[in-house]
Amino acid sequence: MPVLINGMKVRGMMDTGATHPLISKGLVKLLGLQNQMHPTSAVFSSVGAPVREFVGKLHDLPIVLSDMLSTNITLPVVDSDEPKLILGNEVIGGLSSLF
Repeated sequence: MPVLINGMKVRGMMDTGATHPLISKGLVKLLGLQNQMHPTSAVFSSVGAPVREFVGKLHDLPIVLSDMLSTNITLPVVDSDEPKLILGNEVIGGLSSLF
């Protein structure tokens, strides 16, 4: 799904199995948002993988989904250089209230 963040269009993946959204450190860098990253002590795990720490968090980031729906979102940042944006059930649930 196309997502507009910081004036740039990126591709986000809707993952109905993800409880929370996340963004990779690589995409944060590509979008020029490094100075908006806040420290966090939160951790996460995925099926079959060890528990890992987030490397930061973006608070109240304005995004536009599919060129139609604007919202603000808090995104934990994972330590990956691959540009990645995953939107989970938290975002899907928030969008359903708009309809």
